[in-house]
Amino acid sequence: MKIGHKALYKDLIKKINRITAYSKSNSLYYKKLFRGINFPGKVASLDEFESIPITFRKDLAERNEEFIAVPKDMWADIVTTTGTSGRPIFFPFTKRDVINNSYFIAKKFSVFGLRKDDVAYITAPVERSMWIGGLSVWLGCLKIGACSLRAGNVGADKHLEFIKRFNPTIIFGLPSFILRLGEELRSRISRRTYKPRLIVTFGENIMQKDLSRNILGKSVEKIWGAKIISGYGSTEASPGFECIFQSGHHILPEMVYVEIVDPDTLKVLGPGKEGLVVITHFGREGLPLIRYANGDISFLVTRKCKCGRVAPRLGPILGRIDEKIKVKGVNILPNELEGFVLNTPFIRHYLIELFTDRNLCDNIKLYISFKGKLSGAEKMNKMNYLRDKLRETFGIRIATEEIAGHRALEKTNIKERRIIDKRAKR
Repeated sequence: MKIGHKALYKDLIKKINRITAYSKSNSLYYKKLFRGINFPGKVASLDEFESIPITFRKDLAERNEEFIAVPKDMWADIVTTTGTSGRPIFFPFTKRDVINNSYFIAKKFSVFGLRKDDVAYITAPVERSMWIGGLSVWLGCLKIGACSLRAGNVGADKHLEFIKRFNPTIIFGLPSFILRLGEELRSRISRRTYKPRLIVTFGENIMQKDLSRNILGKSVEKIWGAKIISGYGSTEASPGFECIFQSGHHILPEMVYVEIVDPDTLKVLGPGKEGLVVITHFGREGLPLIRYANGDISFLVTRKCKCGRVAPRLGPILGRIDEKIKVKGVNILPNELEGFVLNTPFIRHYLIELFTDRNLCDNIKLYISFKGKLSGAEKMNKMNYLRDKLRETFGIRIATEEIAGHRALEKTNIKERRIIDKRAKR
């Protein structure tokens, strides 16, 4: 992606040179990486920067300690995330990292308008062992000056008590949990007595490709009567949140640089093109990351937002590269197929099965049950319509089958993904 504004471009190159020089001097991983490509002292353009090999999550999991750029006597906090190998990845934060994290989280919260007079209801656990999610929310609220109510994982009665007593204006948490909480409290609290100003979510996708709300996002908005805001982030790097215009995740250029690359060629893609999310973080001293791909798939939006911000925005997370399945030469993300199914009004329950066929090729099959009582002819018409729409949307024929009353389908709802991977391990 090219940056149009000369001042922004110049500042970006300066930040890139600063983080590459720091990493090359202090991180064993980057010392080896730059030595292997004969990297110059400075880059003058993004084209030169794009010559740096991409680092993958597997690299970070397997060589965790080599990434660390500071001695242990500078560690102020340790956070963790799960690696692809099953071994946890640790991130030492220096005192400066903790301060920077608070500042950046507050900046991201200011994008959707968190205010000092807000009461933030945090349903994500803040105390979970070395997990940064709920803690970051708390730090961001603290930096802005908003009051935090750290509810965490308590029962519905406690949630009801807290909400009635403190009247929180913003609810933070996983959208599926907030939906379930709304369903449990719907008969016990009326919208006349309580309605939050905003619902702010992370960890699960609530957007469709056109940036409108998907069925999960719409359901949360309907049950709470409030606008839902999507946030995207990970322990490794957290690009940003949406503004109130719900038009994609605003990227803070002072904090991160985000690229989208082709999963096969690793070449940088233009705006609107789907590919791997690659992040360079400018604010981490303990464990720097340059051109790091965590496996998520999305795209960049470069048109100016209604809020006036001109920096690129990140679209919804469409899936992960390790979930991608190639069927008859076409790449399909099960997440996208699931989104299609959830937005098909006559489907009641569903199951998506990934399997290896007798030719040792990956394949996919969709099992469904219909809403309401339908005649045989009506079912046939709807199934034909479904198959045609699937082919039109994904470019291939996807096998479909009705299973009435199938136990695996009966418990399905929008809070529970129904994707089963039976593919042979290679």
